[in-house]
Amino acid sequence: MRKKYFLCICFTLVSQVWAQNVAAIYAEDELILTSFGQGHPFKVSAGGTHNLRDRKDYYPDIGVTESVFIQSAGNGTSKTLRGLDIGDFDLSTKMLKLWFKLEEVQNIKDVSISVGNEKLQNFVTFSLLGNQGQKWLTEGDWVPLAFSWNPSAISKKKLQPGTTIEDLRKNITDVQIRLVDKGTGPASLHISRISAMEEPRTKYPNGLISLTFDDNWASQYLYAKPKLDQYHMAATAYVITGFLGTPNYMTLAQLQDLQASSKWEIACHAFDPVMHLTGYNKYPAEAVEKDMLKVKTWLSEHGFGFGADGKHGLAHFAYPKGEFKRAGETDVLAIARKHFISARTINEKHREVWPAADLHKLRVLYITGPKTPEAVIAEIERGKKAGEWMILVLHDLVEEHQRNDQWEISKFNQLMDYIGTQQGETPVRVVGDVISEMD
Repeated sequence: MRKKYFLCICFTLVSQVWAQNVAAIYAEDELILTSFGQGHPFKVSAGGTHNLRDRKDYYPDIGVTESVFIQSAGNGTSKTLRGLDIGDFDLSTKMLKLWFKLEEVQNIKDVSISVGNEKLQNFVTFSLLGNQGQKWLTEGDWVPLAFSWNPSAISKKKLQPGTTIEDLRKNITDVQIRLVDKGTGPASLHISRISAMEEPRTKYPNGLISLTFDDNWASQYLYAKPKLDQYHMAATAYVITGFLGTPNYMTLAQLQDLQASSKWEIACHAFDPVMHLTGYNKYPAEAVEKDMLKVKTWLSEHGFGFGADGKHGLAHFAYPKGEFKRAGETDVLAIARKHFISARTINEKHREVWPAADLHKLRVLYITGPKTPEAVIAEIERGKKAGEWMILVLHDLVEEHQRNDQWEISKFNQLMDYIGTQQGETPVRVVGDVISEMD
């Protein structure tokens, strides 16, 4: 037991170093619109406060030594940071990426970035916020955020007659950041860089898909496994070990068979079912870290591992209830960064990109009870056109759903028939396979 626990700790250290190396690699974006250095052309609107050259707080490890800070007035008005004619950038094959931090998140009504030309007579706007309970942007975290040109991600656009989004992308000269508070107090934004990363068109011209299943429901073995086997597809299963062998959940033998005969990737979700149902963020940091290590150790002891390269299976994690950080609660995100190469959320405001913007905040397409196969397929089609990494999240498969985390077997089969027959265009890969290609 102690030997295997020590082995798990060693893999944790390897995972941590590898993730840091990947973060450094992808900090070097191909095209930098601005790093807000000396003489940058951005100006701010009246009201609130600002510092256009903040040398005390900036994104680490990307070669910058300052940032721009803006704070709204707190009365419901907006604060803008605008740069006109900052260059002539061709983003026809590139995705926009920001390096920034938000504070007083509870006061934010909206924060967005608009890119365009002709002094913003043509523009598209991407809102950085989502309306899910599980927030992707959390208080006081420096984050890189990349988003594709999926129409679902564009919150507003204005194009002169005869101008298309494709035309606009070829000629970006103007950028505006807009921060709006709720009128309940000021909100703050720090930003160190606006850049662009190449779309994965050479490697994945029509995007790629990862199928993920949470909570080791028995229905995943009974219904998902044979359907995926039909198309020679494998999935990533995020496991709660305490549920194994209990009614309605898989047995250990079934989980082992998923790995052995169907090549599923077995990853970590939680050890203690009660902690999962409550949410890690409600427990002290020491208890959360202990549970993370226990699930890795238990799975390792029962035949599941990290793969030959150390970058599969137990190197990956999904946040219980999708929660990783809220004000005044345990910072689960920081603990996950210590012990896993990746951590998956249930946030779907913006789909994930390849390479991933933040390996410990993987974004998803969350499939819940009310969704139809047609709606999911439509989302996948948009994701294919945008070259996204589409991480699908499923839970319990049933004849007729009663809960939000259930989905009808008939709907699932229809969706898998579509995905299975599209593999020639859009490959299906387990999470570990996709991430291992990023180093």
